[in-house]
Amino acid sequence: MPIGTTYSENQLQRALDAVARGEPAQARVRRWRAIVEGLFSGKLAVGSRRPLDRYPEWVTLEVATGGFATGSALAAGPLLPHEVTLLAELGLSDAECPRLALNRYFLSDLGLVRLFQAVTSRHVVIELAEEAALPTVAWLVVRGHMDVARELVDAIVPLAHELRFYPRLDAADSPDEGFVHLESAGKVVERLRSIPVNPRVLAQHDTVGIWTPLYDAAVGLVLETVEGPLPAASKDQAGNWLRGERGQFVVQGGWPFAHLPVGWPTRVQALADAVEHARSQRDSPRRFSRAGEPFVVLMDALARVAHLATAGQPLSARELGRVRLILARYVATRGTPSADTALAERALQRAHATATTHRQIAMKVAERLALHAPWSGVDDLGAVLSESEAQAANGIEVEDEPVTTTLPRSVLRRLQRCVNDTPDGLIKRRVVRSAEVLAALLPQRTSQLRAAGFEDSDLRSLYAATYQAFRRRRSLLLLDLRKQVGIENLPWVAAMERFREGDPDAAQAASNALQEFALLALGEFPQTMLPNKLVKEFGALATQAGREMPFAEELAADIFMGGFSPKFVDATQLAATHLCDSLYARYYRVDYRDIARRLSAARPRENAANTLASICAERAGEPLGTWTAASNGRIIEQQLILTSHNLAVLLELPGMRDALASRAGELASVCYAWALRHLQLKGGAWHAELHRIKNAAYAWRQMVFLLSLCESELPAFLTQAHAVLNQQPAAFAQVFRPALQGLQMAVTTPQIWLASPEPVPFLGWKDTQRWRMSAA
Repeated sequence: MPIGTTYSENQLQRALDAVARGEPAQARVRRWRAIVEGLFSGKLAVGSRRPLDRYPEWVTLEVATGGFATGSALAAGPLLPHEVTLLAELGLSDAECPRLALNRYFLSDLGLVRLFQAVTSRHVVIELAEEAALPTVAWLVVRGHMDVARELVDAIVPLAHELRFYPRLDAADSPDEGFVHLESAGKVVERLRSIPVNPRVLAQHDTVGIWTPLYDAAVGLVLETVEGPLPAASKDQAGNWLRGERGQFVVQGGWPFAHLPVGWPTRVQALADAVEHARSQRDSPRRFSRAGEPFVVLMDALARVAHLATAGQPLSARELGRVRLILARYVATRGTPSADTALAERALQRAHATATTHRQIAMKVAERLALHAPWSGVDDLGAVLSESEAQAANGIEVEDEPVTTTLPRSVLRRLQRCVNDTPDGLIKRRVVRSAEVLAALLPQRTSQLRAAGFEDSDLRSLYAATYQAFRRRRSLLLLDLRKQVGIENLPWVAAMERFREGDPDAAQAASNALQEFALLALGEFPQTMLPNKLVKEFGALATQAGREMPFAEELAADIFMGGFSPKFVDATQLAATHLCDSLYARYYRVDYRDIARRLSAARPRENAANTLASICAERAGEPLGTWTAASNGRIIEQQLILTSHNLAVLLELPGMRDALASRAGELASVCYAWALRHLQLKGGAWHAELHRIKNAAYAWRQMVFLLSLCESELPAFLTQAHAVLNQQPAAFAQVFRPALQGLQMAVTTPQIWLASPEPVPFLGWKDTQRWRMSAA
């Protein structure tokens, strides 16, 4: 059976179940059905950089969760609206192969000139990396590099009938240096327009606008049949209903249906028709449709008295009493339907119910935002919002205080996603709330820094746009430590790279950006391991800065095949230089001197990588080469401990140790509080609980690393940590206390800690039963 078949079948079944529940999951079904068919037919090769023979490895594939290629290329598929428009403009709407016709047009003299002019005027929008191929050809041709252009054309021509190698010719984003945005204005417009109507608001509209007037009309018709004083229920001075000896309401006044006015049955029929029409338009609320509700009781009584129901079924004394009580409570509360008190109450209800909804506000804001360039961010929200809305947008998320405004938070949160600001500014706006979101911002900065090595400004712009599009490419599931396709593997980027020149200023800028984002990630989200996307960008910045820094991604336990690449060896040796004899080494019982010696003795580097894998397996007490996720996870966790998962690598940056040490105690407290809170989260099956334990253990490891940078603060930290744990629920505190006691032993009695098998360090993959809250 092909690798990944069981996982893919399960995902397909989950997607089918979602469709059966009425969820919009048809696209998921299509993707996973294509994956399952491709796996069983042999058309998809899981674990390869080239899972499809029909496409070169540089083609951007459609990739589903888990890194499985569906068999489709994102630059293929149905024509996009701008392609249809261009075909009509060129008189090619009837072309047998439309995409080939457009690729041919852009390779013509006229098309190349048009593309080059678009590049120079910044009217090239590149959403997929393939769309930069023909603009690159145009630049090469106009600049006189015909041989390079010919090589590039030869590389892409075999797929010109299928793939889109040309961009959308529209105003592109030209961000200011240092400013980034999470999403483009066009994407935020889509988000705003997708805000659904709140069903409760819709029900309120229907109740006040349709059903309450019908209820008032029914009450009025019944009141017309009362002789003498209208029935009214009595209240005490406090406004509470008075009750009789048997607990019944105290009602005074006449009885309904004592006489029927002239023309009354006709008006009852008209009301019944209006109710039937309302129910045919949409579902009525339960209080206006369920048996026994006042409205239903009144309508049934009206129908029977007016002989609209089956004749010969007069109301019983009990039914008359029920109708009289409904009238009595209504009259006592608001008077008759035409009374001033009743009219005032209904007017107030209509005002609340007909107030502008969040969706209506979102649509108005989207309409104004749509006037901005769709592929860029927005510098000034004042150009999109009214004065009061702009004041709220400038303060509500920064200060995180409630602000009375016509701009709902749901709208504001979406709108802030397209604001151009510094990364730190977006964090303060609460746009960036995790290291994963921070990683999504970094390609905007990295693209500009990587492009700075080109002297030609047009080529810089084209490269930067290509880089950002490439970084949106989803990674494939790869086996045997294969590397993902790099941007340098794209034929048009390889052509661009021929014209790169060294730039000392760009190298320094890249180094500064690396340090800035590293401090942001650790300073704002210290409890979170650096996500792989952020690690990848850090590696790109380090390369641009001319620094050799072994950044290593987190490996997946379910596809780990028992080996590490040489960069993990470099990361371990680097950790040994920074963490030897530290609290970190003592707590995790790591003899960095012995490990460094064993790695140094292994030659060549591939053997050192195998040695590292053996060391991790020994520490985990697990065999190498299994396909058991739990076993692999324990081995990988030991690698994360030995390397500190890029934390020690970051200490290589100038001033980073001092910058972290100055806040280490504060950040360690954040990690500790987060781990306690995360372990006590509820919900989900056992797998979700194990995932929470793993993340809490990773936060704990980051805490220990930070404490190793400020060991003089350890006594105060431990005192506070015990106080915080004592404030937790007793059952949880009892379960978790051994972890804190183990840390204290590593601090106060390190020799005893190192010599004792118990307690063990807090690990996410080993002996998780002791940390499970369900067990507690």
